[in-house]
Amino acid sequence: MSRKLTPDEEIAALKAEVSRLTGALADAATSSEEAARRELFFKRDNEEVPTGTTVGVPKCVRYETTGYRDDGTAIRRAIWEDVQVPTFLYTVDMPPVGGVQILINGEPLYHGQTYTLTLDQLRMVKDIVYRLRKHDAEIHGTDENAYRPKVNATFSGKTGGRVH
Repeated sequence: MSRKLTPDEEIAALKAEVSRLTGALADAATSSEEAARRELFFKRDNEEVPTGTTVGVPKCVRYETTGYRDDGTAIRRAIWEDVQVPTFLYTVDMPPVGGVQILINGEPLYHGQTYTLTLDQLRMVKDIVYRLRKHDAEIHGTDENAYRPKVNATFSGKTGGRVH
């Protein structure tokens, strides 16, 4: 004889299945983020990988005038709102001339490590890494007169030397 589930038992079974699937989904998300970090570590490209998640970041949307000073200039107050910004995984790959870390708001980002950054942080870190690479190319590039002053030298056959 088959036994039929009562509605309470069926609801309890469905809740148990939902909690099991929610746990499996959280494990899958964690393992996929770890896999993306490992992929970035071995990739050695300076490309970001979107995580697919967003975080709330306070942004100034406008200013409102709250009063006026004695000289007639407006006293303004910033109006802030939380804006959802996408996050990215990025591996910091600096040239040797840049040291071992980048400090952003007192938080060190170490060379060779993968970090989860917001879009604004990613733009700033990529700009810093680009400028470090450009500086490294200027220092260790083919220009061996990098630190010499530029001189518009002319030579004279009459005096037999350089004329300044």
